[in-house]
Amino acid sequence: MRQTRSYEQKNADFKGKNPWIPQEDYEKILRTMIVPCVDIILHTDDERGIYLAKRIALPMASYWCLGGRMVFSDASFEEAAARSLKRESILEIKPSRFKFICNHLYAWEAIAQGNFTGRNIAIVFSLKVSLKELNQIKKSLNKDEFDTGFGLQKFDRQRLLDLNVHKAMVDIFDQLFP
Repeated sequence: MRQTRSYEQKNADFKGKNPWIPQEDYEKILRTMIVPCVDIILHTDDERGIYLAKRIALPMASYWCLGGRMVFSDASFEEAAARSLKRESILEIKPSRFKFICNHLYAWEAIAQGNFTGRNIAIVFSLKVSLKELNQIKKSLNKDEFDTGFGLQKFDRQRLLDLNVHKAMVDIFDQLFP
């Protein structure tokens, strides 16, 4: 008789293993699947605005939020957001501080891994940060992903519209500040 393993047993086997995929396999995934990732909208308690960086990397080389990192099957979405923030800055935040806002489906003409189209679904979180945390993030942005001279800048709704920022950022702003 064949023994079957439960989801919990299989998931326990995966935990603690390196979830990174070899580059050639990852490219196949990017060409054929919608990749789940997390996006993080930063804001402070005392202002009606969001903080965006200026990405220099594809697929979104423009004003954008932090994140865009994949979600691995051994982590919650909030844990993925915390890992993503730490990778794009040095700030470590407890996963419980990330608050779900919405999901967005993006289609890209070209992505960083190659000159081909890609799609991803982003699980979008807000993160209320203190001014001290905001300054730490500004100082430590990943120079391979962002224009560190631009840093993080505050965007109100009008600035988002004036600079023709991706519609998803306007939608997210409206959900965060109805």
